[in-house]
Amino acid sequence: MKKGIQLAFTVWLMVLTLSTNGQNLPQACGGTKVRYEVDEIPGSVFQWDITGGTLLKDNNNSVDIMWDHNEGIHMITVTQHSLAGCQTMPVYGYVMVASPTLSLEGNTTLCEGETAVLKAKPNYLSITWNTGSKDSVILVNQPGYYKAEATFPNGCKASDSVYLAVNPSPAFSMGNDTVICNGDDIILDPGIIASSYLWSTGETTPTIRLKAQPDIIWVKITNNDGCSSVDTIQIKACPVNQLKDLIPNAFTPNNDNDNDFWRIDVLISHPGASVSIYNRWGQLVYKADKNYPSQGWDGTSNGRALPMDTYFYIIDLKDGSKPILGSINIIR
Repeated sequence: MKKGIQLAFTVWLMVLTLSTNGQNLPQACGGTKVRYEVDEIPGSVFQWDITGGTLLKDNNNSVDIMWDHNEGIHMITVTQHSLAGCQTMPVYGYVMVASPTLSLEGNTTLCEGETAVLKAKPNYLSITWNTGSKDSVILVNQPGYYKAEATFPNGCKASDSVYLAVNPSPAFSMGNDTVICNGDDIILDPGIIASSYLWSTGETTPTIRLKAQPDIIWVKITNNDGCSSVDTIQIKACPVNQLKDLIPNAFTPNNDNDNDFWRIDVLISHPGASVSIYNRWGQLVYKADKNYPSQGWDGTSNGRALPMDTYFYIIDLKDGSKPILGSINIIR
């Protein structure tokens, strides 16, 4: 036996001895090309027969065979026809064809930002990926084909490949953080159509309506590919220097259902604030330690309607800021 040249595949030269029958020839690997020959005899014609492979080229005293991937013992038979027309008894040899397989395992569909673990099985001596890695396990996150080729203890090689698909995650934004000063409800809308929504409030609708109070709200949106994205928005309380401009300076508690209460809507964002109201002589006529009523103050003190006059208020937001001072007119 002698080893042939190295081309795009390994070529082995196997010499059959015509005087010996039932020869055990060296192992071959499935999917490889092997050359077999007998000693050349001038004027003789050789007839070749094989099982389990494809005869690629017949050179009379040699043949090139591509073995298939069916593991097992295959047979080569050669018969000599002499120049005088005589035929010898067929000579045959046995070839054990080994065809190990390589299997790549792992998740082949990802969402943006995720990482896939690709693992090669089963046992082999060495492996090389098209990424350059020689490890049995690789971590990947870019779309495309990943291929590995392994060499097995019997010298045979096998390869496998997988395609990794990376699906996009929902692209949306809740916008910039916002400041609420008017006390009205706020509607949060991510502006995207998706498979499902989950808000930090527990709601699962595409949009939500909230009371305008300081909070941090997030929403998780999942698309039809099962990929998710999360964005957060912070709702901030109105700055103190803007609050006073939003506090009414007069109201008319005359039971005509028009401006009958002194409403301070901005305090919805400051439920812990205290409100104290004094008459012109400094007497306390009304106080709310916290949770100033949403409908407002009705202009009474201890159940008695106060006369038309100017009154003075102190609002302490209880957040470390300076109290807000101002006046309010009762008009009847």
